[in-house]
Amino acid sequence: MTEAATYNAGFYQDLQDTSYASAVRVLSVVFDVLELKSVVDFGCGTGAWLRAAKELGDVRALGIDGDWVKPEMLVCPGMEFRPMELEQPILLSETFDLAMSCEVGEHLSEARADGFVADLCAAAPRVLFGAAIPEQGGSSHINEQWQSYWAKKFMANGFTPIDVVRPQVAEHDDVLGWYKNNLLLYVRNAEAAELYGKLLHENKYKLFVTDLVVPDMYQSPGLRKSIAVAGEIPRKVLHSVKWRLKIRRM
Repeated sequence: MTEAATYNAGFYQDLQDTSYASAVRVLSVVFDVLELKSVVDFGCGTGAWLRAAKELGDVRALGIDGDWVKPEMLVCPGMEFRPMELEQPILLSETFDLAMSCEVGEHLSEARADGFVADLCAAAPRVLFGAAIPEQGGSSHINEQWQSYWAKKFMANGFTPIDVVRPQVAEHDDVLGWYKNNLLLYVRNAEAAELYGKLLHENKYKLFVTDLVVPDMYQSPGLRKSIAVAGEIPRKVLHSVKWRLKIRRM
């Protein structure tokens, strides 16, 4: 993320409203399952996610992003901002209750991936993380990877993925698709078992995603072509095509 032109005021203005609405819905779940007093956002942009965090709880909010994000662009009153190059190591002198990085990892080089995850894990014992999957598309995506790619890196740092966010937001129209699909909560191993047990005991949240496409199916040329064609035909015909596809794959 070295080119200011990629992340100008227009780029952030286009995302601001929809990103904020997504953040409110997503972080409502996170704040309900975790006790948080401080949050740091790696790749904060204008601070829409931190704005949602501060509205949901009385938290200290720190945003980190490139120096092309100017103070007048920030939409989160009371947030702190530190201009830092995300492609370089991010070493903080303090820790936070939650670190966030939502749809940022795909903009960084693959050579930076291990270090970026390590920086997030050093910043907080819980990390809300999601990055673009292969062929998701977007501006300046240079490292689109499956969730398992990132999960292995978090696990190497002693963190466990807990899929508590996606099942709760999957059916909400106010959450952007990439957040619905990509976000996982990673928790330090020492805390993960207790948190997962609490979630099971309370039985308040689903801990699984019902609608799921595994990478092998997603990357199947035949399936992707069928999906593209299906999107261009009337709904009644679409149901017929889907039925035929189902039969062919049984």
